[in-house]
Amino acid sequence: MEALQRLRQAPWPAGLDLLAEEDSEDIGLLSLELDAERRAVRMQAEARSWQALLAYGTTLEGRLGAAVQWRRFETNEQDAQRPTRAQFEWGLPPLADMAASGGAP
Repeated sequence: MEALQRLRQAPWPAGLDLLAEEDSEDIGLLSLELDAERRAVRMQAEARSWQALLAYGTTLEGRLGAAVQWRRFETNEQDAQRPTRAQFEWGLPPLADMAASGGAP
């Protein structure tokens, strides 16, 4: 029950809205994992180049106001276009900070 309460208190809709606003033809979102226990979002994305992924992560970092932690980069050498995948995550602000800024309780 406690985990469900933490999940309900996290600002998932705002984070998903942000991802939708940053939609790009250069970036394909492959997976999105919401971790209420750690108050973190982990995602995997793919692009034609690592530079495009890095630019996307930097943009998210600026919009989120939180550090994006890069977990893994890999290039698919089997594919002629050699797309690059990256896995990264970021933490949600503490509930007290969100309440002070007028966010979710």
